[in-house]
Amino acid sequence: MMTFINQEKRIKKTKLYIIIGIVAVSFLVAAVIIRHRAGSQISHFNIPTGQYPTVPPSAPAYTVVVHSLGYSGVTGTATFEDVSGALAIRLHIDGLEEDSLAAIELHYGACATSGPLAYVLVTPDAEESETDLSINLKQFNAQKPMAVILYRSTQDRTAIACGDLP
Repeated sequence: MMTFINQEKRIKKTKLYIIIGIVAVSFLVAAVIIRHRAGSQISHFNIPTGQYPTVPPSAPAYTVVVHSLGYSGVTGTATFEDVSGALAIRLHIDGLEEDSLAAIELHYGACATSGPLAYVLVTPDAEESETDLSINLKQFNAQKPMAVILYRSTQDRTAIACGDLP
């Protein structure tokens, strides 16, 4: 009696595997037919990567040189570019003291005649920082002229470096 029950279980299991195989083959055949009928409309699949999705830039990227003020010795660059429809501002700053918490801001106007605050940027860690703004580069450029100003700290508002965005 036990072997008859085991044999029935094996038969049921085999039938189940056959049904699953038929369903899988049916899906594959249907996919091939749909792709064939669609022609070149389905030519590739968008597979997510670790990078930003491709969004055409609204304006060309550019880099501004940040010059030392006085004898601070702090210099660097600020790069402005569209990344996935938003503005990425990447800073590279040389000459900051280790563990410095320099405040970095964008002000309307120019280094010589800075105006009101426009944006606060992320403080550099190991001489690098990135700030992402929820506007694109074209919208940002419409707000210029501006200046990138580095202050000694959030408490000490002595400007130690500056770069103009004409």
